Amino acid sequence: MLGFDGTQAGRVLAAVFDAVADKGYAATTVADVVAGAAVSKRTFYQHHDDKEGCFAAACGAAATDLARTLRAAVAPIAPHDWHARVHTAWQVLLDALATHPTAAWCLFVEAPSAGAATTAGLLAAHESAAGSLARLHERARLRHPGMRRPSPDAFGLHVGGAVELVRRTLLRAGAPALPGLLPSVVENALVLFEPAPAVRRTA
Repeated sequence: MLGFDGTQAGRVLAAVFDAVADKGYAATTVADVVAGAAVSKRTFYQHHDDKEGCFAAACGAAATDLARTLRAAVAPIAPHDWHARVHTAWQVLLDALATHPTAAWCLFVEAPSAGAATTAGLLAAHESAAGSLARLHERARLRHPGMRRPSPDAFGLHVGGAVELVRRTLLRAGAPALPGLLPSVVENALVLFEPAPAVRRTA
């Protein structure tokens, strides 16, 4: 699973995701987590203060692993190649989420209502993604001056809209449907951040 290994600490993080995906965050207990991880409560509390801290740590580990995977995927692509980098980044992200449905459900459905620590982590991840897109776009714009100069909030709006689209798709169709969102999210990025097509005037 994303960001988790076979150590006791990793098993605890995987177990909280499994329990939350099965029962929902509110109904999940520390007892559920320690049973799933096959560790003692003492071991659990050596790593986390409570359920919220454990779930926030699991979300953070998964988000960090996703970000690392995306960076590796786009690294070989020329920095100014906006089309290829946007397409590759979204394709890799959606494929990864489809491959890890438990993590996808926890990150996009359960996490937004799982407490202040988890919410803060999600906000930081979304802001980081928006910042990465903004920097990528700026490099592309230096090579292609005709590209739009978006407002500071535009990239955050794009990421936020895509996050909501992923959440709705998980609720309605499940993780296997996520790769099918690729054309929509890529088109949205291109429409928002590239030059508007010229309008032919008629007499």
